[in-house]
Amino acid sequence: MYAFGIGLLVVATALFVLFGPAFLTGGSGTYPLNFDEFYFWAQWAAFWITLASLGIFALNRRTVPMVLAALLIVHFLWRTMPEKSNEDRWVKGAIGFRVYFQTKRAAWEKEHARKQVLAAFSGVWRATPGTLLSIEQERVMLSDQEIPSEFREYTWEPPARLDFLFMRAGMVNSPLRRNLANREYLQLRLASGREESVFVLIEPKRLFAVLDDGSVLLFSKER
Repeated sequence: MYAFGIGLLVVATALFVLFGPAFLTGGSGTYPLNFDEFYFWAQWAAFWITLASLGIFALNRRTVPMVLAALLIVHFLWRTMPEKSNEDRWVKGAIGFRVYFQTKRAAWEKEHARKQVLAAFSGVWRATPGTLLSIEQERVMLSDQEIPSEFREYTWEPPARLDFLFMRAGMVNSPLRRNLANREYLQLRLASGREESVFVLIEPKRLFAVLDDGSVLLFSKER
């Protein structure tokens, strides 16, 4: 078993050395081959192989190879650990645990913020003519008809940045526009056909909407 652990450690060391950062080319290669893909898989394979060898050495109480395996793991975490979404920046040094953690944290924060935004818009909204708007995650229902849509993006916009939307609605000089406070407003954009539907949270329970067909509605939240 100890000899098998040594073999694993040798293989892992070879992968770390042969497919190290110097192997990175910035995505060059002939489709479907991408040399940087080899780096990604080789580094992670070497890490797991080293971890397996470390377990074997621990069971056999072999201190020196345990230390060597631990050093390789530290090397991976500190110098070569790749995160897939950073592939275009690996060659520029965007590798290692610090970059990996920052990337994962940024992705989590972005998704968390997106869910909070959708939660602010989610619910049933009613316009004065009796039109009902239901927003559930990425499904939008206007009265009994579903608006074919795809979540595009959300932004925080000051009133001046909303002028194009009010111009599109023919309401750039309306009391609603003039009475907007000087703060940022949450805007949700949904791709819908050739145009897009835009929803602006004027107040926590008031929603200004310009739909893909150009119709303008002001909603109040029911629940």
